[in-house]
Amino acid sequence: ALPESIGNLNSLVKLNLYGCRSLKALLESIGNLNSLVKLNLYGCGSLKALPESIGNLNSLVDLDLNICRSLKALPKSIGNLNSLVKLNLGVCQTLEALPESIGNLNSLVKLDLRVCKSLKALPESIGNLNSLVKLNLYGCQSLEALQESIGNLNSLVDLNLYGCVSLKALPESIGNLNSLVDLDLYTCGSLKALPESIGNLNSLVKFNLGVCQSLEALPKSIGNLNSLVKLDLRVCKSLKALPESIGNLNSLVKLNLYGCRSLEALPESIGNLNSLVDLNLYGCVSLKALPESIGNLNSLLDLYLYTCGSLKALPKSIGNLNSLVKFNLGDCQSLEALPKSIDNFNSLVDLDLFRCRSLKALPESIGNLNSFVQLR
Repeated sequence: ALPESIGNLNSLVKLNLYGCRSLKALLESIGNLNSLVKLNLYGCGSLKALPESIGNLNSLVDLDLNICRSLKALPKSIGNLNSLVKLNLGVCQTLEALPESIGNLNSLVKLDLRVCKSLKALPESIGNLNSLVKLNLYGCQSLEALQESIGNLNSLVDLNLYGCVSLKALPESIGNLNSLVDLDLYTCGSLKALPESIGNLNSLVKFNLGVCQSLEALPKSIGNLNSLVKLDLRVCKSLKALPESIGNLNSLVKLNLYGCRSLEALPESIGNLNSLVDLNLYGCVSLKALPESIGNLNSLLDLYLYTCGSLKALPKSIGNLNSLVKFNLGDCQSLEALPKSIDNFNSLVDLDLFRCRSLKALPESIGNLNSFVQLR
């Protein structure tokens, strides 16, 4: 325990109690520390509650409660911390809810709730956090939904929902997040669909939907994401097709479709992705053909078709990929031939034909590939 006299330290700016595992409580006098800027309680695993007086810390900027595993609730007075910029509640595994007063934290920029496994919902007041830039909900396994008010977070840049396995849907208001740059939904296995409003995220650069195994389709509005650079759809096992609007993603550099086992075809519009550098179709075992438009991808450097076992042929237009450096066709066991146009691959360095068991011969034109370094 700390002595009651701790509250007399009027000049104290930083109090570090990192790793004080036996500390069970803070005294009410802690609220008298008017100059305190940083309070570090990281790893205080026996701490069960914070005193109401915590709300009196008017100068507090940084409150770290990471791995306070016995902490079940926060006092209502937490909302009085007007200067608070950073609140870390990561791995507070018994924390069941946040008080409505949390919405009063007008200066809060970063809220970390990663691996708060017992947290089932966020308070409606979360939408009042006008200064919030980063919201980390990584591994909140019990979180079933986000409040509609989430769309009021005008300053939000980074929303991390990685591993929120119980999350079934996103609210329509998600499309109001005009400042959002990074949206991570990796392994949100209960998510079956995205709202049409997702296309309103004009600032979105990185969108991770990897291992969303229940996701059956993407909304047409996905094509409105003009700033999108990276779209990760790896192991979306239920995804059967991409919308034609995907071709409107003029800024897209990387498209990851690794392990999309149900994907049978790519839309013709894929050829409109003028900025695309990396297209990963590794393990798309149901993919039967590539569209002719694939040859329009002038910026493409890497094309991965490894273990696309249903792919029997490549379109003639494949030879138009003048920038292609690495072409992986390994384990495409149904592939019977390569088109003669392959000799147009002026930049190709690496061609992988490992275990293409149906491939009987290579075209004579393969000898024209002057940039070749590796052929497997």
